[in-house]
This record gives sequence, C-alpha cells and structure tokens, in this order.
Amino acid sequence: MGLKNSCLRPRNQGSARTSCGPNADPYLRSIKKKIAEEIHRAQTELWISKAALTLDLPRKSAAEWKKEKKEIKARLKHLNKALQEINAAIQHCTV
Repeated sequence: MGLKNSCLRPRNQGSARTSCGPNADPYLRSIKKKIAEEIHRAQTELWISKAALTLDLPRKSAAEWKKEKKEIKARLKHLNKALQEINAAIQHCTV
C-alpha cells in the first residue's frame, strides 16, 4: 500500500490537502479507521484459531488451524505496516 503522494486526495475528492494533525484529512483518517477495523477483525480471527487449537475443535484439523493462524499473522503484519504508513502520511502532511 504505497502512499507516495498521500497528501493529495484522489481526483474525485477535490484539490490538495491543506491541513493534517488533529484536523487531518478525512480521507486519510477514514483509511486509517478501516485499517484499524481490519486489524481488530484479524486479531479476533487469530484469537479464535488459537482457542480452537487449544480446545481441539473438530471443525478443522490442527494443521489447518495452524495454517490459518500463520496466514492471519501475515495479514496482521501487512495491516500494521499499512497503518504505520498512514500515520506517517498524516504526520508528514502537517501545515
């Protein structure tokens, strides 16, 4: 998720940004909120897969739960990196 020109809104949202910080661009803030929601969702899925392994739930084999856990951890790593990029973009765009 590259954010090289993150201080600019997409073409359909008007002109360039003018402020950030506490009054950050609503576009960047909305992206940040969506990423945070997805991180929360992935953390919940990770918790469920860990609990399933602990409780030995029959829905999936242990190998399938471990594979799912590994995939969720990779997704969380990617989402956290994206969140860091958004935070950096918001900080960079201060007036």
